[in-house]
Amino acid sequence: MKFTSLSTTATRVLAEEEVSAASQVNKIRYVVGIMLTGPILIMSINANIPMGIVANLVSLMIYLGVTWLHTRVLRKGDIDRIRKFNYVTVTADFLAVMTTILFWGLHEMPENFAFSLKSPTWFYMVLVL
Repeated sequence: MKFTSLSTTATRVLAEEEVSAASQVNKIRYVVGIMLTGPILIMSINANIPMGIVANLVSLMIYLGVTWLHTRVLRKGDIDRIRKFNYVTVTADFLAVMTTILFWGLHEMPENFAFSLKSPTWFYMVLVL
């Protein structure tokens, strides 16, 4: 079976669909960020641990900052930049969640690293990879 390249029209349509899908995902990221802001702030304040508040807020700011940068990249419309920045968003999300899990795991049970590993969030983050 021979594979041929796509026509220019098909390539253009696929690129437009890719930009449209990335834009929709970015909108969902804003909704998720807004939905997480309240619980993260409430949990941080109720924990009454200053470094916990910092860890949670830094993770939230990383998430929202990358989402805002993603919006700027999408507005420029350069498909190559959009594709590269998609990897940045996935990596930033993974790092923000994992560092938060590690912080709380090491804070709550520093002698038992398995406490952090048993967090169900690890499972969900591995599904992304």
